[in-house]
Amino acid sequence: MDLTPDQNVLGKGTGPWYLDPSVSISRDSATQHWVQVQENHPDTKNYDVNSPVGTGYCAYSDCTGYGRYRAYFDIGINSDIYNQPGGAPSPPTVYDSKLIANVSDASSPSTNTPFGLYWTGAINTNTTWNAQPCGTNGTMAGCQKIGNSASLTGTGPISFDVTSQIQQAASQHWGDWTVGIAPDDENNALYRHHLSISPGSAPHITTNYDIQPSAWGPTTSPKPGFASTGKYFDCNSGGTNPWDNVGWIGANQTVKLAVNTWSPAYLSLHTSFNVFWNSTAGNGSYNQDSGWGGSVNTDTNAQNTTLALSQLQDGQVYGWHAGAYDGDANNPGLGSPWTQLCYFGIDRTPPTVSISSPEFPPSGTPNPTPQKFAGQQARFTLHGTDPVPTGAAASGVACYRVSTNPSPVTGWHCTDGATNGVYLNNTATNSADFNTTPGNWGTNILYAQAQDNAGNYSQPAAYAFYAPWNPASKPVLGDVTGDGKPDIVVPDNAGNLKIVSTTIDPTNSVSANASLAPGSQGWAGAQISHRGSLLPAKSVDDLIAHVPSDPTNLYELVNNGSGAYTVKTPISAPPTDSCTDGTGNPLPTDCPAELTDWSQTSQIVAIGRPEGDYYTPANGSTPSSVSRTSLIAVINKHLWLFHGAPESNKIPGFYFDGTAVELSSADWTNYDLINPGPANGITPGTTAKQPTLWARNRTDGTIHAYRITGGNTPNYSDFANPATNGITLPGITLPVSTYPTVGASADLAGGPTTANAPADLWTVNTSNQLTIWTGTSADGTDSTPVTGFVTTGSPNTVTLPTPKGLWQLNDKANSTTAADSLGQDLAQSGTALGTHPGTASNVTFSPDNPSGATLPIDPNTKAPITPPNVAVFNGSTSKIETTGPIVDPTKSFTVSAWAKPSAYNGVVLGQDAGNTQSFMLWPDSNGNVWHFAMATADPTNGWPYDVTSDVNTNANVQLNTWTQLSASYNATTGQMSLYVNGNLAGIGQHKPFSSTAGSFTIGRWQNNGNKNASPFSGSISDVSVYNAPSTPGNLTASMAGGTVLHPGDSAYSSRTMLTMQADGNLVLYTLGGLPLWSTNTNGHPGAYATMQADGNLVVYQPDPKFTTPGAAANSLWSSGTPNNPGATAKVQGDCNFVIYDTNNKPLWASNTYHP
Repeated sequence: MDLTPDQNVLGKGTGPWYLDPSVSISRDSATQHWVQVQENHPDTKNYDVNSPVGTGYCAYSDCTGYGRYRAYFDIGINSDIYNQPGGAPSPPTVYDSKLIANVSDASSPSTNTPFGLYWTGAINTNTTWNAQPCGTNGTMAGCQKIGNSASLTGTGPISFDVTSQIQQAASQHWGDWTVGIAPDDENNALYRHHLSISPGSAPHITTNYDIQPSAWGPTTSPKPGFASTGKYFDCNSGGTNPWDNVGWIGANQTVKLAVNTWSPAYLSLHTSFNVFWNSTAGNGSYNQDSGWGGSVNTDTNAQNTTLALSQLQDGQVYGWHAGAYDGDANNPGLGSPWTQLCYFGIDRTPPTVSISSPEFPPSGTPNPTPQKFAGQQARFTLHGTDPVPTGAAASGVACYRVSTNPSPVTGWHCTDGATNGVYLNNTATNSADFNTTPGNWGTNILYAQAQDNAGNYSQPAAYAFYAPWNPASKPVLGDVTGDGKPDIVVPDNAGNLKIVSTTIDPTNSVSANASLAPGSQGWAGAQISHRGSLLPAKSVDDLIAHVPSDPTNLYELVNNGSGAYTVKTPISAPPTDSCTDGTGNPLPTDCPAELTDWSQTSQIVAIGRPEGDYYTPANGSTPSSVSRTSLIAVINKHLWLFHGAPESNKIPGFYFDGTAVELSSADWTNYDLINPGPANGITPGTTAKQPTLWARNRTDGTIHAYRITGGNTPNYSDFANPATNGITLPGITLPVSTYPTVGASADLAGGPTTANAPADLWTVNTSNQLTIWTGTSADGTDSTPVTGFVTTGSPNTVTLPTPKGLWQLNDKANSTTAADSLGQDLAQSGTALGTHPGTASNVTFSPDNPSGATLPIDPNTKAPITPPNVAVFNGSTSKIETTGPIVDPTKSFTVSAWAKPSAYNGVVLGQDAGNTQSFMLWPDSNGNVWHFAMATADPTNGWPYDVTSDVNTNANVQLNTWTQLSASYNATTGQMSLYVNGNLAGIGQHKPFSSTAGSFTIGRWQNNGNKNASPFSGSISDVSVYNAPSTPGNLTASMAGGTVLHPGDSAYSSRTMLTMQADGNLVLYTLGGLPLWSTNTNGHPGAYATMQADGNLVVYQPDPKFTTPGAAANSLWSSGTPNNPGATAKVQGDCNFVIYDTNNKPLWASNTYHP
């Protein structure tokens, strides 16, 4: 591509091109010498005589003889009119010159006298009438008259135009110039005059001239360049044809052009910028001006102009150059030479990205013969495109970034390198390969972004793939997720059980919902422990739970294989076939009464196998597993051990070997039991690593260790007395008042690659922050005993996320309150409205169906049942407000709602600051898109908001249509994310601003103190607030033909979850953990479900047990809906699971509708 400036704009011929000059500076060229010659005294020398110089005919009485007088002047030429200043592009340009003389007396003051100016030869000290430059046979005979005569009556100044002569003097660098002045009639006595030679009035030449300005150093801002190399250029990329390799500028950026300018004549300057383009999409040019500046304009004060977004076309390549001027159309002056040509391209279209892997195909793809397994490195390929506008160009994909974090990220660079997950694009294939190791057994998700050379970021692309369990992998005790790493499970403030790991974000890691707890009272206050399972052949931990709401029972929570617990099994009593002391001798009184149930149990922990843990290798399709765990409990102050059943005993309900061992009859109530696993190294004389029990002294916060030794004949002597036995581990003290919860697990912080690191301890403080305290040992591994702890906890503390409010907005028709389901217990008085009820003003509540699901038929009326109420806002005076804040806008949070707007601009959700709102969510009429905004200040006027301005088509508003909205803020990264119907629709960046905390609002905005601004018109339902950023799910609630649910996979709706369990059962649960429906196919570990292309939903026996996975003979259950190609299975928010044909007609349903 050859870009050249428009010659019609700049003029014809060879540049530079100038305007007619009139702006100038002046310099005087003064008289250096003078002489008067007299015809009546032909040999008299009057060189530089200090008296007026006479010219004309002397014929009066004061004359000493009659005769002609002539005046000669030697004028020094000022070198400023021709010297070229350093750095100036050219010498001065002379515009005009005048010689000015002053007549000091006249022989006839009333006579008008014409004077002539003559170019003469030189004068000197010997100049006389007889030896003068001009002849005497006529008026100044032999000397050239310059221009016209100048007439004067009396005395005063006379002037002569000497422009052409001084231009010649400037071009030839004259040092001086001699002229003569005489009246046109030298013989007329009335024309005799004297010319002054006094300083300031002696003859002199005034010259107006200018010096061409200089323009240099053109710069484009932002600098165009190439993100792939990180190289950016002020003007162009260099080379022979720089227009063929232009740098690029990205979207939503104005472009500033600037040049340094200087006037050697010290005149004010302005700069004209000529912008031009030429491509198949069109060509043209325009000029823009910087406006007037000073005579020196450099660096930050360089003269510039800004090209607006509307002046720049996506995909176009532009050239530009500039010239500085000291004049304008009204006052012409000189212009500088034009600067070098600069080039840049505009690319406003973000790239796209996708991921593929031949070794881990996408989720939903049958993979009967896996090439790779969980824990094995595999190759993945990133594919990118950079869309090209019609007839234009694109910058091209530069690089990719891969992460396991779904939040879009800005500010990363192509030069960050593979260690930061960044890979350069192969321009030949528009792809990049990378290797990664999926740590999780089950569904994994990678997220990728592409960046083009203009710096535009793509929307993140998710790649979900299933990593099969590696039959050769060894399970790890303490692991609940199947990733081979120990995990922590603790209750959050809402009563849910959460998984916390060094490799898992706890935000969405609900392990067991609060409603699964006995009495649906949540897990807060429960004793929760895990290290292995009481069941045989398990590869991940189950949970052992003892809850205050049901103290007589102990519960085993069964892991679905990936860390979700949806089934609880009660264990009604400890084993009491026999009761012994720690040495194996029977107790004198046999088993005490407190062992008839678990009601006297104050603490309980799972410790693993006392003799040392072992694992069973995989066998065919059966994964490897760990030995059964045993329990230690404090019952009626004493310490008891309940040994797990033999691995060979697979009879349901047999969890223990039948013997209760009283380890200590001392009082253990002042000690918090902790299960670190084998924290005492290898037992001498064996290869076993036997469990250790840690305990915190609740009085002084010290940590004590009690060992099990003896190998296959365990020695429990350390447990006899907690106060006198065991050892104290130095390094930390953990007061109960500061750290109410304490626990341990093997190597949470990450240890050496050649051996497991020592066990670590964790705490949860009163602010619900979790901290890891690293264990130490002599050799840094768990082969030697833990000797203490690093005195400073892990700096990467984790705050466990907590729901802050849930308003279903299904209140009664004319209710003036909106109940908060959080903290709501209809069975207890005073809690019916929940923790944060809202005051509803002019809001009505009427039936509607946000999820759009088909309503079941009422058997009595034979008509669809009535859906629950939603809140209806009138667009004028309707609003719902809490009495105080719900969201802390300086920290991470997520707000969600279903909304059906009937008009634009009404605010759905927000929270008041002092004069504005700290955040808001609304359908914007500007672009017809959904936006999420957060306040940057709290002024009394203006628009102080950061907005999710980087939006895609998912953000489009559909009036009168129910839309699911989630707005999320990550305070760590500053990322604002907006999700519409589960899809990422917009992103933005925000720096936290501490605003005044006011009411949480539904249906209105506060603007400049007006709390009734932008009222919402339409309906709203299911509003929730969470104190953590959200991430998109790995599977949508809609399953098209070809979708596969592997063990551990789940599909979510707003209220339900369809899970393919590890035991082979496909189960529909409420999000609270209540089972609604199942295929009753448990007992088939590894079975999977697929929504087939023919419309049939089938659960198949596990592969690769059968040579033809998916064959009809291998079916365990089906929906019986074949011959319906294009059918879709949907997990609905109304708790129903339905298969629809292509006309949206139900073919099959779980019949669990329960709005």
